Amino acid sequence: MHNRLNICLFILCLFIASTAYANSAEKDLAESVKQDLRDYNDFNAKNTAANCELYREAKGKERFEDWKRAAEAGIPEGQVLFSICYFYGIGVPEDEEEAYMWARKAAEQGNADGQWRIGMAYAFGVSVSEDREEAVKWFRKAAEQENTVAQRILGMCYFHGTGVPESQVEAVKWFRKAAEQENAEAQLFLAKVYDEGLGIPEDKTEAVKWIRKAADQGYAVAQTKLAECYFHGIGVLKDEVESIQWIRKSAQQGNATAQHYLGGIYFNGECVTEDKAEALKWFRKSAEQGFAEAQYVLGQCYFSGIGLAEDRLEAVKWWHKAAELGDVGAQYDLAECYFHGLGVPKDKEEAVKWYQKAAAQGLEEAIKQLKEIAVEQELKALLGEDKPGFSGIYERLGVQEFIPSAK
Repeated sequence: MHNRLNICLFILCLFIASTAYANSAEKDLAESVKQDLRDYNDFNAKNTAANCELYREAKGKERFEDWKRAAEAGIPEGQVLFSICYFYGIGVPEDEEEAYMWARKAAEQGNADGQWRIGMAYAFGVSVSEDREEAVKWFRKAAEQENTVAQRILGMCYFHGTGVPESQVEAVKWFRKAAEQENAEAQLFLAKVYDEGLGIPEDKTEAVKWIRKAADQGYAVAQTKLAECYFHGIGVLKDEVESIQWIRKSAQQGNATAQHYLGGIYFNGECVTEDKAEALKWFRKSAEQGFAEAQYVLGQCYFSGIGLAEDRLEAVKWWHKAAELGDVGAQYDLAECYFHGLGVPKDKEEAVKWYQKAAAQGLEEAIKQLKEIAVEQELKALLGEDKPGFSGIYERLGVQEFIPSAK
């Protein structure tokens, strides 16, 4: 009897110990995924889209099993992270419905990161019918929990009148709430409303204050904006050297706009030693991210052999990329290449297509070229009808025919 009691006590102790260990392990898991989500949100708020994608892929592959385990254990932060995996196809096939399901599980437990993601699903009709009022409901739930992403999004809803009546005053209120909690994107939006006097009195100095707060957090977009303020003397004393310092910070983080600007600085030797090779390095970095202006400039460098060997085929390649993105200069130069056979075979039809696109943006050279092509085509049509003479051509062109003197 005594031995049996000892055995029962031993088993009970083992059960208590194993339960305590399991509870401790689950608590550790919960804390680790909470930190993962905080880190993810912080990185996502301050970095370029390309850097965020790299971070997401690397972190997701490293932590996938823990995120899955946490999600299946009902830990809401794990459910949000597992939702992100499904949305972007990290460790699992991309599946928007699964992503929605896991975000919904987190949202229904009151998790703010899950709530604003459900709001985004309703806003864009992802896995649910589009319903902007329902979207705002979820954004508000998260915003009222002091979630800065949701506060910024709710501010945007009021700013544009999306799912709620338009109200710049209400927009500013939510931007400010997020900005005061160090949300860099909200700080930049708050700067914009101060800069333009939207819902509050215009104040360029206050605008720069908020731009600087975001820039000091390492937000590349804000760093580029602050550089522009110093370059043009908006809200601060003009200071080209300070401008270049902020441009360089942003460019080194991968901001395509800043990379293009920095390329221009080296190309023209503005407050730095002129360096075409360095300029081309930054133009290329920007162009490879799909920045149309940099693609156009890189095409010009290849076409004219500036800083590298002349290569008209490569020029056409970059102009084509920029033209597709709507760069009017690239559209015109691409048309010229097709019209004259520069780097590509002559193709008048393709040339006219790109002249028309440039002309639609108001480029006078393109409009003039189209008129000349039209006159040429009309002349050919008239000659085809009236061969072998020129009878009727001048009349149809609206000019007086020249009649030689009988003398």
